[in-house]
Amino acid sequence: GRMKYRSRWVMLTLYAISPVLVHGTALGRPDHQSLLILLVAIAICSEWSLQMKAADMAASTEVSRWAAVTGAAWALAIWVSAYEPLVLFLIVMATVLVMNGRAVFARNRRAGWMLFVSIIAIAFAVERRVPSFAILQRNGHFKEWAGTIGELAYVSPMNPVWFNWCGYLLLLTPILIWMNIRTRKGVHGVRALPYVILVAMYLLTVCQAPWGYFFLLIFALTLPALLVPI
Repeated sequence: GRMKYRSRWVMLTLYAISPVLVHGTALGRPDHQSLLILLVAIAICSEWSLQMKAADMAASTEVSRWAAVTGAAWALAIWVSAYEPLVLFLIVMATVLVMNGRAVFARNRRAGWMLFVSIIAIAFAVERRVPSFAILQRNGHFKEWAGTIGELAYVSPMNPVWFNWCGYLLLLTPILIWMNIRTRKGVHGVRALPYVILVAMYLLTVCQAPWGYFFLLIFALTLPALLVPI
């Protein structure tokens, strides 16, 4: 409400009724998806806000605050699960490095990096172990087990379940991205960040269904920006 997004009601509605996000955030789930979705949402939004504020040199104090929120959210998400959040973190950092490498290591981001490293260090001290991927080495057993988990299935781009998840607005998404690029004379800098993450999440969801939680999250968050041209 404070951001005054013109199409924020579309974002909030999709977030509230999308079957994937409803399933992922259901109260009482025995796994950690709901917590991951919350932390990743905070991390993505704060990183996006951080990049927007970083362009304004007068907002150095606000940049430091966003950097602290970003560092804490990423670190806590990776502590919960060193899979989806870690992959997302690497995608976001790689994108930001390509867009503006100097901003990643700017002075006003030091607080965020220090907080990130501190939380990860606390996680190692508390857990007293590192994530183990030994099960992946047992290809036969792992494939048999994975075959019983419906969420690990491959999602074909032609599968109609995409429209059940996102609605038919998904068909217009490539056109809306193209319209944003055309009307703004090229999408660059922070404007490219949500689109890069959205495309990456779509490709990962095609390979493995659990990424659908994060694809829908990013899709909902980008809707206000996507709908600007219309």
